[in-house]
Amino acid sequence: MGTILARISPPKFRPERDVPDLSGKIIMVTGGNTGIGYETVKQLLLKNAKVYLAARPPEKAAAAIKRLEQETKKSVIFLQLDLADLSSVRKAAEDFFYLRSRGSIFCSTTHLLTAQDHDLLKKKGSITNRGMLYGESKLGNILISNYFAKTHSDVLVSCSLHPGSMNTELTRHTENRLQAIANPFFYPAPMGAYTQLWGATVATPAQITGQYLVPWGKVGKVDKRASNTKLAEEVVAYIKDQIKDFWEEGRFV
Repeated sequence: MGTILARISPPKFRPERDVPDLSGKIIMVTGGNTGIGYETVKQLLLKNAKVYLAARPPEKAAAAIKRLEQETKKSVIFLQLDLADLSSVRKAAEDFFYLRSRGSIFCSTTHLLTAQDHDLLKKKGSITNRGMLYGESKLGNILISNYFAKTHSDVLVSCSLHPGSMNTELTRHTENRLQAIANPFFYPAPMGAYTQLWGATVATPAQITGQYLVPWGKVGKVDKRASNTKLAEEVVAYIKDQIKDFWEEGRFV
């Protein structure tokens, strides 16, 4: 049904038409070896961007890069990154910022909730199933994005987004019975990249800084829980504590 709806009422934003030429732009995409990340990398390459595909498993990244280069006739650079390992995050950040130029773009198509986070949330009594855990991680993404928008808007543009309900590998852990019910309502994976591409390449900083983007490339309303100042402060404090051994006075240690 998602595919049918997309044909009946196609999005106004079309990356092949609306994304400008990105020659000279350097962009890193996390989770670029599959799903929405893969489709994001593909569209950026077609618009002549220099793309770093950041992913954890080298073998899966290599397979994705081979397909991308065959489909786009463009080169992709692999950047190994394990978001659950802060040492890996530090090295990837150092490598990327050493090679990149000012004005680079970072597109994160992954969410992260580590085992420690899971335990913390369980203690708070907020985790009852995988779906709620996933929702908690997305709320965390919004809170952190808003924090950067408030504190670092002079040097970066930070926003969060909902890509839409997509038929990607993310559903592989869902029970077959539930997949059969939900799949007809999912949109094709390539459309999951639309909102991210719009925010990264078309929208202005004034339009999207601190905002929550929704399909298919527009500013939407965020859940009221994302406006919880106390919760935001707790999340930021927790993350700062987790990275204290890796970050000091504005630099990696």
